[in-house]
Amino acid sequence: MQIIERLISELEKLPGIGRKSAVRLAFYLLSAPKDYIEDLSDVIRQVPNNIKECPVCHNFTDIASEVCDICKNKNRNREKIVVVAAVQDLMAIEEAGYYNGLYHVLHGLIAPLKGIGIEDIRIDSLLKRVKENSEVKEIILALTPNMDGETTSVYLKDILKEADENIKITQIAKGIPVGSEIEYVDKMTLIKAMENRN
Repeated sequence: MQIIERLISELEKLPGIGRKSAVRLAFYLLSAPKDYIEDLSDVIRQVPNNIKECPVCHNFTDIASEVCDICKNKNRNREKIVVVAAVQDLMAIEEAGYYNGLYHVLHGLIAPLKGIGIEDIRIDSLLKRVKENSEVKEIILALTPNMDGETTSVYLKDILKEADENIKITQIAKGIPVGSEIEYVDKMTLIKAMENRN
């Protein structure tokens, strides 16, 4: 039973998984077909060596790709960049099917109480993109409307205006409830929030 306890312990480390959920998942895996378990463990094993951050937008991409599929897609609107906190937020916006521009993933939000500062998230590379790319006309801040998201938005508005005073900086509309996570918002609410950005 030591291996089962270790499995439960490892599953518990996943975000949003408490002891009860970890036990339920562990026993599901114990009764799952062997092929499924082998496929799952194989893909988990491959993640660290086959996935990297896109050097342009910080989305995840295959190690063999120079940049991610979105950055290399010539049909994307290169005048707009949506700034998100996490890749899950990017995926949620993509699934809504409304937006066709580029992205920039911060991989976090400024959160002084959690010890996360400006240097801990991908702000420098965003500034570099704005300064070096004259195509960019609008930056859309699509950050979760909580304290950390608002702090990050205020900071970004200030430094982006300093970097290029002609750039338009908008924020998604407040149709997304305060305290909710973008990745869990339904498509219609997300589309309306994007349409009614200010």
